[in-house]
Amino acid sequence: MVHRSSNSLLLTNLISQETLYSSSLSSLLNTSHVSITLYEAYAASSSADVARLVMNVVETMRAVDDALRGFEEKVKEGREVLKGVEKLEEEVGNVARDRDILVNRLIKASKSTKRASIPHSNSSSSFPSPFSPTATSSKLNAAQAELQACEAHLTAKERELEKRRGDVVEQALMGRCRGIVECG
Repeated sequence: MVHRSSNSLLLTNLISQETLYSSSLSSLLNTSHVSITLYEAYAASSSADVARLVMNVVETMRAVDDALRGFEEKVKEGREVLKGVEKLEEEVGNVARDRDILVNRLIKASKSTKRASIPHSNSSSSFPSPFSPTATSSKLNAAQAELQACEAHLTAKERELEKRRGDVVEQALMGRCRGIVECG
């Protein structure tokens, strides 16, 4: 799977807007609670017939608020799912950055291997050169193994990210739709 970086600014903006939306719903519910309380006070000071009518409306308003509270909760749950996607996208980005570092290290190790294969001038030293074929070959093998492990890890993280993105649709958006249906 090839890493496709999504636009993190879009996701960050979406999370920010969901936070604002949730805050607006919360503010609306607080204002509605005050309004309902005032209607109840008005009903208490009214005649029995008017009080009964007002209290029937108040009960309907409470039911609407309860449904909106449920919807607000679905919005918050969806925002948490989005935050999980954002965190996982950061992890995938970090692993991809690590992969790039490992690719550069592998390139450097392969260049060292090429240098080691070129015969050196007559050296009277019996100590192995840091450019000896054995030392550079082991560096190259280690770099290849590390890169392969990183590629496998990146692939696993990308699969996890793709699943999490699917969860956004299933959990966040479908949850919100259910909340809307519950509102009537």
